[in-house]
Amino acid sequence: MESQIKIIFPYKIENRNNSFTIPSKILRKSNIVIIVIPFDLDLYISNTKLIDKRCINKCFSYSFEFLDISSPLVFLKDPKIYVVENFVPTNSTVLENEMNRFMEEYEGNEKKENKEIVDDEGFITIL
Repeated sequence: MESQIKIIFPYKIENRNNSFTIPSKILRKSNIVIIVIPFDLDLYISNTKLIDKRCINKCFSYSFEFLDISSPLVFLKDPKIYVVENFVPTNSTVLENEMNRFMEEYEGNEKKENKEIVDDEGFITIL
């Protein structure tokens, strides 16, 4: 179903909310709604949880699961999506993978300390 979605940004310009409306495809199956827009953003819809985000043919597909079955109907009447400044993943595996990636990068760039060992004869060995 083709619909107009209002995307609301978290900042204001001259005390006005910054938002715009774009045409988008919205698919619904029970309490799951899939939205296709041409932007890669961190999005939030009230009373939902982001299930999946994919890039398909230079468009991005966002799958949201509503906590109850009636909320998608309310959303479809007036679709509003909020852009999140600092996205914190609610999925623990995504967060764990991100932390592991940062730790591996940190350990790879970490300076190694060279240890000097002087033996009885005065030779220096650097480890």
